[in-house]
Amino acid sequence: QMSKGGLVSPAFDKGASMCGIVGYTGEASATPILVEGLTRMEYRGYDSAGVAVEQDGGIQVITRKGKVAELAHTLGHFEMRATHGKPSEANAHPHTSCSGDIAVVHNGIIENFAELREELEGRGHTFTSQTDTEVIAYIIDYLVRKRGLTLQEMSAVVAAPFWSTIETKQKAETKRLTYLRNLYSSLLITGPFSILLGFEGGMMALNDRLKLRSMVCAEK
Repeated sequence: QMSKGGLVSPAFDKGASMCGIVGYTGEASATPILVEGLTRMEYRGYDSAGVAVEQDGGIQVITRKGKVAELAHTLGHFEMRATHGKPSEANAHPHTSCSGDIAVVHNGIIENFAELREELEGRGHTFTSQTDTEVIAYIIDYLVRKRGLTLQEMSAVVAAPFWSTIETKQKAETKRLTYLRNLYSSLLITGPFSILLGFEGGMMALNDRLKLRSMVCAEK
């Protein structure tokens, strides 16, 4: 029996015609909702599948190479097409923070993936896949767990607003955003992307600054 929430996502690939992310948080069991979401989007041509759901006070991650049915047979679902590297369970999403308490899926392209990976390896992170989404998970881990930033502060680093937008804020907010952007400038993610974070008790969504990968939120 899976608990309250979960995430599902196929990621973007240059050879794919479509992409998207599905997530759920609520009182109902997440598994059947995520399975339905995966099944509806399977025509997009996944090469691997995975799921991250709340269970037993933490986040359980299961990944499988191949079709949704392979994952459905195991239970739980968080689906994603591999963005970088060959189809494999290692490249399948989701990816988690080092502490395992935040799971990440993303749709789009991290254009500065190589630079970010080099930066994180210099900070001691060891990568286990070829996908760019793993970079996002480790950036979030570094900012939240090691540097003590809140999720809101982390979002102002990862998906920082334009300088022109920062200048229109109230004085205190302009000062805060300027400080964060200058201090962690090397961890800014560039490219068209939507990011969905799953953690115990909720989810958080991030867009690139131009909103090139839009998301829709609904409540039932």
